[in-house]
Amino acid sequence: MRPDHDRNSSPDPIPVLTEQTLFERRETNNFHNTYEQEQKMLAIVRSGDVNSLPYLPLEFIDGSPGLLSHNRLRQEQNLFIALITLITRAAIEGGLPEETAFSLSDSFIQTSEAARRPEDVRLLAGQAMQTFTRQVAEQNHRPGSYSAPIEQALDYIHRHLHYPLSLTVVSGAVGVSSCYLSRLFRRETGDTIVRYIQRQRVEAAKNMLRYSNYTPAEIGNYLSFGTQSYFIRIFRQYTGTTPAAWRKSLSPAVGRS
Repeated sequence: MRPDHDRNSSPDPIPVLTEQTLFERRETNNFHNTYEQEQKMLAIVRSGDVNSLPYLPLEFIDGSPGLLSHNRLRQEQNLFIALITLITRAAIEGGLPEETAFSLSDSFIQTSEAARRPEDVRLLAGQAMQTFTRQVAEQNHRPGSYSAPIEQALDYIHRHLHYPLSLTVVSGAVGVSSCYLSRLFRRETGDTIVRYIQRQRVEAAKNMLRYSNYTPAEIGNYLSFGTQSYFIRIFRQYTGTTPAAWRKSLSPAVGRS
């Protein structure tokens, strides 16, 4: 038998707050953003439709967001976390690799937590939606949709750029023979796995040179280039210059050479 509740105990705060919120919104005729409007906004991200991007996501749709905190800054930060969670998943559904999407999400949330003004968080929301949408658009520029083995191979390579990679390693991870994967990869992407891995590592190196303080030697090591001379040779092959010179061509404040 269930024990009787203490008649003097306080009521459950969730139903009380829920009813109070419903009453206030009906009274002021200020209703929440609808699910349909939310889905239209997420469809922009999912499809990579950069031409339909709003400047500020929450000004793009009717209604108003919920009250998540009585502190204005915390309110915007909480709304931002809710927004970034939704658009991260929409971007993944649109084809953005999971690790890229989640890393972007983490970076944006950390940045929002460091904000000191509500206005800064609202601007960050617009930047986040633009970034995710553009990333999806760039991802969708890949020629056609790939077969399951190639999608698995691309995902494996993307996740393991810091580890030794080869045709044998990737084919083993995918579960097909090296010969079969090699032929299929070239047929569907127009490239070899070796060249694809090299290009992806060079792109990762460029980002690390631009956004981190790691030295070129450290970056080459992290990206499993084997030797510094090999890193420089491959980097020059795809960029026309050395890692140190490429970093130097950027803003003097970026990184260290």
